[in-house]
Amino acid sequence: MASPQKENGYTAIANEIMEAFGKFRISGEVRQVLDVIIRKTYGFNKKKDKISTSQFEIHTGLDKKTIHRARRKLLEMNLITIYKNEDSQILSYSFQKDYNKWKQSPKMNTVPKFAPKQSLNLRQTVPNIATHNNNTTKDSITKDNIMPSATLKVAFDEILKDGFNIYALLNKLKKSSKVGAEVPEKVLLKVCKSYWKNKPDIKSAWAWFCKAIPQEYMKYNAYLHEKESENADKRGAVAPCISEIIKGIGNVQGKK
Repeated sequence: MASPQKENGYTAIANEIMEAFGKFRISGEVRQVLDVIIRKTYGFNKKKDKISTSQFEIHTGLDKKTIHRARRKLLEMNLITIYKNEDSQILSYSFQKDYNKWKQSPKMNTVPKFAPKQSLNLRQTVPNIATHNNNTTKDSITKDNIMPSATLKVAFDEILKDGFNIYALLNKLKKSSKVGAEVPEKVLLKVCKSYWKNKPDIKSAWAWFCKAIPQEYMKYNAYLHEKESENADKRGAVAPCISEIIKGIGNVQGKK
């Protein structure tokens, strides 16, 4: 178990700067590189220091291409200054502590093109089914509680015809875990596909469903991160409230 102690070394940074960070959005990989710069400068009571690309690789686990991209982003945001050294090819870096000079990246305020246009809110759109049995039919689903996508509804109804009451399971999940986060339709469609693939091995509908939702959510989140990495390092926009979903489902499973 890790047990870091201040006596073994610490990085002195003003509370005012930390509070400024709290209001300033920085994507994951960019922040990783910035943290290394702060550690190598403020951590040794220096205003600037030489930092090789190999050091960035060691301390972040990122590849050279990603490090160089993050470094350019830090320059654009005016968070760092880079100096060339006459006696060495290794560059020197310093942190811009005047947060009034920081520039928020315009890309941080945009929604990725690949973000889902529609999602399912478990509090608002799951049919209000009192019991989770296999007696639910399409006739019991009104226009007010129908799923937002025709494609998703078709997928749900096909499973329902097969005897798997996914509507009731969603309603039970809503009531049991009190999840209010939005679940992307892509995740729900993946759950439907997973049902047909794993149907022979499903012994308990509820137990399988509680595992399938977070599993597909994690895959969807990984997909977003991969796309974000390919689209100018926009790692800030991840799948909505995934931790809340998984935590809620975990609490439900713990109550069984």
